[in-house]
Amino acid sequence: MIWDQLVAHITRGLGAVTILLATFWKGDDLMSAEGRKLLTAKLDSAIAAPRDEAKNVADIMRMYFSGRLPPWRFALNVLWFTIASMLLLMLVYIPLAPKFLTSLATDPLQRWEVGTEFLFDGLTKTFLANYVGFSIFAMRSERDDFDPVRSLFVDVVAKVLVFIVATAVIYVAYARIRGTFGGSDWKALYAITPTLLYAAKFQDLTAVYLYSLAISSLPLYIAALAQAMADHPRFSAAIRLAFFWLPFHDKPVRALAVVLGCFFGLFAMLASMLATAAGRWH
Repeated sequence: MIWDQLVAHITRGLGAVTILLATFWKGDDLMSAEGRKLLTAKLDSAIAAPRDEAKNVADIMRMYFSGRLPPWRFALNVLWFTIASMLLLMLVYIPLAPKFLTSLATDPLQRWEVGTEFLFDGLTKTFLANYVGFSIFAMRSERDDFDPVRSLFVDVVAKVLVFIVATAVIYVAYARIRGTFGGSDWKALYAITPTLLYAAKFQDLTAVYLYSLAISSLPLYIAALAQAMADHPRFSAAIRLAFFWLPFHDKPVRALAVVLGCFFGLFAMLASMLATAAGRWH
């Protein structure tokens, strides 16, 4: 039983990696030769000086997500980042669901339903999860002993948990106000786990909302990876050995997609496990 569940979680993680690779496999063809050179130079610089790269990424994040910003500016930055991440994932989701795009083009009612869900369901819970995640980052990044690795773990877990709780609240509200799920609170709650598991496999529109959280965590992931490589030589050697075969110079976008795909895979596994645990709890 435990082994079957573990295999299922791993499968969802591998599925996320596959989707990311399939999306960006030809990404290098869309860039100019000069653009590929600039990206390659940036990757070489990050590998050569990972500690500097970690600091640079963290500093950029502090510019937009700092506790010293006015509350309205902080919230607005989170909102714009959330919308941009969701739209990017929507571009990935649509080719994987051709019938979805057809229904949007031919059915006005479907457009209304999807638009309503995107705004009041997807945007709401994704914004809340990102707001909590970036707020935690803002507080932790002010510390002298700020550790990107620990912050990444806290960030991802906090976002996914807030996402699950917000989904529960919204589903129950839908059941009571719109009569969705047969008007039953329990049916609404029981729908959360299968919805999130389908989302982890990119088989539901909720995948757009869920994986947009992973995009918002990518800067912290890069900082954490660079910091870990700087602090732990053996880990750095293992990373270099694991990815030595990647064509960083010839195909930098493809190679970068593999590295980032590993994070998406881990994110999918964690989301799958937390969703399964939440299903058992209620």
